[in-house]
Amino acid sequence: METQVKITEKEGWVRVLEVEVPSTVVDETFATVTQGYKKQAEIPGFRQGKAPIEMVRARYGSQIRQETLEQLLPGAYEHAVKENKLTPLGDPAISDVVFEKNQPFTFKVEITVRPEVEITDYKGLNLKRQVYEVTDEDVDRTIDQFREVKAEQIDVTRPVQTGDVVVCDLQKISDKFNRLKTEKFTDQVIDLAEDRCAPEFFKDLPQMKIGEGKEIEVTYPPNHPQPDFAGNTVRYRAWVKSIREKKLPAVDDEFAKSLGPFEGLDDLRGKVRLDLERKVQQDSRKDLTEQVRKAVVENNKFEVPPALIDEYLQSVVDRLKTFGSPDGQPLDEEKVRAEFQPMAEEQFRWDFIMHEVAKAENISVSSDELAAIRKVFEESRRQSDTGKQEPMDDEKVRAELLEQKVLDFLIDNAETEDEQRTLTSRIVKP
Repeated sequence: METQVKITEKEGWVRVLEVEVPSTVVDETFATVTQGYKKQAEIPGFRQGKAPIEMVRARYGSQIRQETLEQLLPGAYEHAVKENKLTPLGDPAISDVVFEKNQPFTFKVEITVRPEVEITDYKGLNLKRQVYEVTDEDVDRTIDQFREVKAEQIDVTRPVQTGDVVVCDLQKISDKFNRLKTEKFTDQVIDLAEDRCAPEFFKDLPQMKIGEGKEIEVTYPPNHPQPDFAGNTVRYRAWVKSIREKKLPAVDDEFAKSLGPFEGLDDLRGKVRLDLERKVQQDSRKDLTEQVRKAVVENNKFEVPPALIDEYLQSVVDRLKTFGSPDGQPLDEEKVRAEFQPMAEEQFRWDFIMHEVAKAENISVSSDELAAIRKVFEESRRQSDTGKQEPMDDEKVRAELLEQKVLDFLIDNAETEDEQRTLTSRIVKP
């Protein structure tokens, strides 16, 4: 479709297009739509399709006008965008429509376009690859965790010892941030293993007897899953109600077979080692990809279209309105927006950069690659218990695979230095 377009640039990658469609195109479209109505028109006194064109226009004028507009506007918009090589983001805002017979059809459309960025410094990144050695001690530690699960718990009357399971009542004395609405926490089960409870309980509960009380002050980590406790310091009066001693099973072939389809202890140890190696390799890869994303985003600063950020932040706010705030507190929209905005900007920047790298380096996802993934997905879907798994989203899978291929390219073209690590350095204690 022939159009004339004047483009005005505004801030934030916003473009205003003033589009004009010649009157000849308008009149041709009017005539085509009118003829369509004439063929279908049923007007008293005339056979279908035989009524005079003037009567058809008189009877169906408003419908003809609306349908003509609906045919012209999308085509004119798409032609204007394509001819000017623009990539719109989001929906267009149409305004100032002037539409009459025998006159040019004009309208304005405001769109946010994909940023035109020239990316640099994405090859030769300096990365550090975390290399983990899985030792016999790491395997033993994992098997000990299995023993904990299988342990028999026996009630005892002696004083508390490290490794016991202690049932306590906790009475709140003070709460640094005055967050806790609950004053008393009854029947709290505390596993006195160093990596299973707060350090203060691990230190202060041993040697206590049943019925004995003690004040214990606990400082919770900032990443505690319950917001009222995260980063908080709470002083309790703790009373020991019962003590259970754990009887761990022996580490032998029978124990290994009780855990699953293992031939014996050696088979269990071998598969535990393989599983640990797989997990640390995944962790190392994840850390590398995070380094890559951070580095290329830092090397390529550009303004993300504010409309995209606003749309994303509004979706976060709407979701919290629907499902509620994680901490149960009234929703502070401005605080939510301020908290999520940096993350949103970084994610959008990475997305734009990733696609530019793919374009520059001719990285793409082939139909054969997508078909292979679809085959695996459909097979999994057929074997699922419920059979209700949603069909594969081709575009989502294509985007994820493209991102992985770009990340592989960036890592392969980086300067990478290995850093030796131990598995114990990965353990985060509560």
